Amino acid sequence: MVDSVVIPRINSSMFRDFKERNVRVVGQVLSNQGDSVIIKTSDQGNVRVSVNHYGNSYNSRFVEVIGQITGDDSITETAPALSLGDNFDLESFDKLIQYQRKFPDIF
Repeated sequence: MVDSVVIPRINSSMFRDFKERNVRVVGQVLSNQGDSVIIKTSDQGNVRVSVNHYGNSYNSRFVEVIGQITGDDSITETAPALSLGDNFDLESFDKLIQYQRKFPDIF
C-alpha cells in the first residue's frame, strides 16, 4: 500500500499555523506580474504568490495554488497552479474550509 501525502486546503487566516508547510490555497487573481501574483482568498485575505513558471495557469479568474507558506501573507509555488475558471463561489469554498477544520476525520 502506498502512503498518500495530504496537502491541506487553507485560507489566509490559517497561514501562521502552516508556516513553511505545503498547502493548497484557492483565490481570485487580482493582479499578475508574471513572477508574482496577488490572489484574494476565500476569507477575503490577499496573498502574494511567488510563481515558479510551471505554466500559464493564472489566466483564469480563479486558481488553486499549491505551494509552501513563506510568510504571513505569501506562498511560493511548488507545483503548477490549477485553473478553476472564471466562475467559482469563494464563499461556499470558505465554508468547506471551516468544515474541514471542524471535522478533520471526514476530510
